[in-house]
Amino acid sequence: MLRWRILSALLGIPVLLAVAYLGGLYLATVVGVLIIIGTGEFIRLARAIRLQPHRLMTSLGGLSFLVGAYLSSRGLIRADWLAPVLLAVVGVNLGLLVITYPRYTLSDSAVGVFGSVYVGWLLSHLFLLRDLAPQGFDYLLLTLILTWSTDTGAYFTGRAIGRRKLAPQVSPNKTLEGALGGVAGSLLAAMLLYYYYKPVFPLELCLGLGILVSILGQFGDLVESALKRLSGIKDSGHLIPGHGGVLDRFDSLLLTGPAVYYYLKWFVIG
Repeated sequence: MLRWRILSALLGIPVLLAVAYLGGLYLATVVGVLIIIGTGEFIRLARAIRLQPHRLMTSLGGLSFLVGAYLSSRGLIRADWLAPVLLAVVGVNLGLLVITYPRYTLSDSAVGVFGSVYVGWLLSHLFLLRDLAPQGFDYLLLTLILTWSTDTGAYFTGRAIGRRKLAPQVSPNKTLEGALGGVAGSLLAAMLLYYYYKPVFPLELCLGLGILVSILGQFGDLVESALKRLSGIKDSGHLIPGHGGVLDRFDSLLLTGPAVYYYLKWFVIG
């Protein structure tokens, strides 16, 4: 398993970094593909517990957040695009509730909205981060490195000295020691990155970002683990050898991407 994880990382990380560097339509296309696959995986999890969110509308709803972000970045629509998009996603699912009554239930409608937001809106922040001028690539790279440092620190610390369970009912293999190792890994990366980013923001903000990313990244991992455990499914998909599906691989970034984006908007860029 570890061999597959390392091999997949060696192949996937350079591709992801290259697309992140190119940004624009290239990154938007890749994020769009991830949203389509991710919403499909989410629907698979939901249907395992007898919920029936509409597959097409959940995926289109997720993509609509990315489309709104992209069009806004190009000045083609107003900057305050989020509320109309969210209204449209909710409205479409409520419309399905009426049109298909009684086959499409309120629970199906709610889960469809949640799936669009959970996958589509959260993943769209990877594009929004890259679009933060003039250092968008640096910000996205910072997010990726801190997230990966958390995962690496938690994984190897947990394997080496992990004893006390962190959330045994949700993810039995995760330990408190591993979680602290994840925080330490993110903080170490933040301190190293500070010497590159110090013209942008001071050390305390960089360290604060490291702690925030580590906590939310590990929480995002637990959220996805809870969804899989509720559904009785081990992996959300089988796209990436050794890693599972899109939700398995991007569960941390689902929360760390938005966290870094708003942290920068509120405390640095703003």
